[in-house]
Amino acid sequence: MTITNAADQGFTLADGEESQRKLIYCTLSTTGDAVITPANLNSGTIITLGTTKQFVELRFMSGEWYKVAGGRCSVLSNQVIPSKSPD
Repeated sequence: MTITNAADQGFTLADGEESQRKLIYCTLSTTGDAVITPANLNSGTIITLGTTKQFVELRFMSGEWYKVAGGRCSVLSNQVIPSKSPD
C-alpha cells in the first residue's frame, strides 16, 4: 500500500490472514500526517507516517498486526513491539 497525502488523512486497516505481511510506504507528504488505525494492533492503536519515505512493515499473527520494521514511523504505544512471533 502506498500513501500520498497533502493534509492530515486517516486510514483504516482491517485484520489480515495469518502470517500476512503488509508494507505501507508514504510516497509523498507535503503537509500533515497519514494516521493508520488497524483493527487490531498488538502494541498500540495507531501508526503515524509524517514524512516522505517513511514506512512500516506489519505481519498479522494470532489475530493482531505486529510491527516488524519501520522507517521512522510512530506507533502510539507504551509496549515493546516484538519482531517475531510470540511463543
